[in-house]
Amino acid sequence: MTMTSATPAGEELEYGSRLAARRSVGLQECALCGVQLPRASMVPDGGPACPDVRWYCADMSSCTRRWTARRRAAMDAALAAAAAERDADGSARAAAS
Repeated sequence: MTMTSATPAGEELEYGSRLAARRSVGLQECALCGVQLPRASMVPDGGPACPDVRWYCADMSSCTRRWTARRRAAMDAALAAAAAERDADGSARAAAS
C-alpha cells in the first residue's frame, strides 16, 4: 500500500519521498517520545552497518518527560473508560433490580 499526499503544486508525493525529504532537512523522529528534532539534537542508535538506525533525543530528561506524559495520558484515558464502563454496568444492575 502506497500512501500519498498532495503537495502545494498539486502533484502526488509518496510517503517514502516525504520521509526522505524530511530527513534531507535533517529532522529525525525520536524512537522513544516521538518528537521531531534536528539531527544535531538527536543521538543515533546504530551505525552505517545497521539497516535501520533509531534516533533518540540528546536531552534525555526532556525526552523522558514527554514519553512518560504520553504514557500517563494513555493510562488515564484507559482508567476513565474502565470507570465509565463499571458505572454503566452498576446503573444497569440497579435499574434491573
